[in-house]
Amino acid sequence: MPNRIEIRTSNWVLRLPADWSPVEDQKQGFHFESADGNKGLYIATHIIGADHPSSVEELAEWFIAADIATLDQMDGFSWATRARSAESDAGVCTALLDRYAQAQDYRFIGKILARPGQVVRASFQDYRCASYANSNAYFAPIIASLEFVAVTPEGAGIRFH
Repeated sequence: MPNRIEIRTSNWVLRLPADWSPVEDQKQGFHFESADGNKGLYIATHIIGADHPSSVEELAEWFIAADIATLDQMDGFSWATRARSAESDAGVCTALLDRYAQAQDYRFIGKILARPGQVVRASFQDYRCASYANSNAYFAPIIASLEFVAVTPEGAGIRFH
């Protein structure tokens, strides 16, 4: 991806457009915004206890359901679900939720990565989504770039490359 920055933690990696930057006021997880402030990303890693009985698929579905409930509670917003999916491979479940409030030009895309012991929850937001097709073209490579990294005891923290 040209003009991209790679953000890598000990749990996940993501490539954002070069004009995106971290927002310092985030209390939990990470928050990034585009230079014009029209697009944003919130991302957090949740540690799941070993005694938790849920499968990775059930964990991913729980986080997607929580996103739906939160969006549905927003006063004055009527959300249309444009896409919802979940796929599992090699012990990892990847779930996607794409919702659009057309009257407010607001788009929400949630991506959940779940593996034993960890869930990464990312919410990509287009605050001025006048064109769903343009928003989709913009976000597709960013969303596709979010993936787990191999579990290692080293390398905690965030690094920009």
